[in-house]
Amino acid sequence: MRAATIGLTLKLLLCICSVAQAQSSPTLKETEAWIIGKVEDYTYKENGAMNSYKVWFARGLMQFRYTTGSGHSSFEDVGTINISDISHISYTHYEKTVWLNIHLKLNRDPDLNTNAFRTINDDGRLSFILRKQFNADKLPNRMRTAFSRLVEMNGGQMLKSEEPY
Repeated sequence: MRAATIGLTLKLLLCICSVAQAQSSPTLKETEAWIIGKVEDYTYKENGAMNSYKVWFARGLMQFRYTTGSGHSSFEDVGTINISDISHISYTHYEKTVWLNIHLKLNRDPDLNTNAFRTINDDGRLSFILRKQFNADKLPNRMRTAFSRLVEMNGGQMLKSEEPY
């Protein structure tokens, strides 16, 4: 009898811990808002660069508007990708910037009704140019985790990265 009571108590504790852990995970909206905030906060805008990113999420889609240029030479690019088509996240490091690279799964194209071909490279990579402070604030791993969670909440699965961060 005592063993059965202990077993039941342990099962109850495990259930409570599982529910508490699940409730502490960020929601879809919280994850989307965090990604949007970081992309906007860390966009590289120094030395005359006029980079501007607007990202929003709706019904499993990531939509973006990218404006760049200085003076008379500027352009705007708008596009949409399926969140579940995100394969993995990588970073390219330069002297003053960090490029957040969002890779699409092979054979997946962005919404071709847009002119996103300028922003999404031939290898299926969408890049956001961020300030170097992004590294100093230790955000690369957090951003990768946020995108991984976002992709999972939208029915996809990202590849595990072999990069150190």
